[in-house]
Amino acid sequence: MSIPLSARAVAARGIAEINRARNAMVITEVKTGIPNMRNVFLEPWTVQELVSANRADTLYGASFQYAVLEDTFRVDMSYDGRHLVRVDEEQGNALQVVDAQLHPYEAGRVIGPLYMRIRTVMEQALKRNAILQTTEDDDSLRLEVVFPDLYLELNATGVMWEKDTVGFVSRYVVYLDKYTFLPIKLLRDMPHHTSQETVLYQRINFTDTLAIDALQTRTGGVASNLVLTDSLQKLNQQAGMNNLVGQSIYNWKLARVDGDTLSFTTLQGQKGVIVFNSVGWKPCTQVLPFLAQLSTTPTMAVVSIEPYVTNTDALKKHQETQAIDYPIVVADRTLKKTYPGMQVPTFLLTDTAGIVREVVVGYTGAATETHIQRALERLP
Repeated sequence: MSIPLSARAVAARGIAEINRARNAMVITEVKTGIPNMRNVFLEPWTVQELVSANRADTLYGASFQYAVLEDTFRVDMSYDGRHLVRVDEEQGNALQVVDAQLHPYEAGRVIGPLYMRIRTVMEQALKRNAILQTTEDDDSLRLEVVFPDLYLELNATGVMWEKDTVGFVSRYVVYLDKYTFLPIKLLRDMPHHTSQETVLYQRINFTDTLAIDALQTRTGGVASNLVLTDSLQKLNQQAGMNNLVGQSIYNWKLARVDGDTLSFTTLQGQKGVIVFNSVGWKPCTQVLPFLAQLSTTPTMAVVSIEPYVTNTDALKKHQETQAIDYPIVVADRTLKKTYPGMQVPTFLLTDTAGIVREVVVGYTGAATETHIQRALERLP
């Protein structure tokens, strides 16, 4: 079924419905002294906040999987329709649980700004003539908002910080209920902050009670891990990148940023370095000279796969600016779904028969380069 509204009209309608819900909350609060819990506060949500960390762990949760690198996101709070669970940094990252039915203002202070921040994204999109695209996805409308050449931090009240940055893309994705136009989920794709498309806010479509456990990382830091019992089995079934070892890449066909399609069968007879690399993420930029060196090696094929950024204009500009002469392709939906939350850069080393022989995750400079070069020398 086609979308009956343009992308700008979808954004305008979403803004109007959020305003309507917000006004109902305010009016109810004025009359009764209690925030309106209907529609908004009876829905479970998770909220992730940006934190600074210097560790290299991968955290897993029922509705997310993401790598912790230099600056990353973690689940900061969740709300199951009644209980508000938050991480209290001032109390040693202890978990605080608040019964929202007994303390409705606590829920109001969280969910109200949540809606307002999503509204801000759509308002700024219309104000700045951002690139908008709308698609239909089951019972939701997916509104992609792209601000080219701009770093943009938004909050519930407006713009927190902005900076013109040529070649950098700030991208937000808003999911709206197809029938009510109220928000379901907000994602942000800023590769220099995180190595993947990150869920900032998400309505959880499960009726089970949410539980949040403290997750002790290998380096001693504490982050929170959202556990939804029904989805844990599905999470455990998700294949990791190491499962690619021993598999052929010749059945892959991915879109190049220049508009053509790259069939990986064209790499036959060459050793390959297939690297998942993303625009704007510091290690991904640092590795470019090494990839350029490898691409000039006879009988060696280098292909870069962009797993997160989808704006081909920005990717073409990146390829031209960095003088990259090997192919850059964009990960398709199947690849993203099969290998979610991959750390970038991740290198797949293939032999001349197109079989993945080793997976190298991350880039630490000369040590990584030496390891990859020696591994390639050993390949048939």
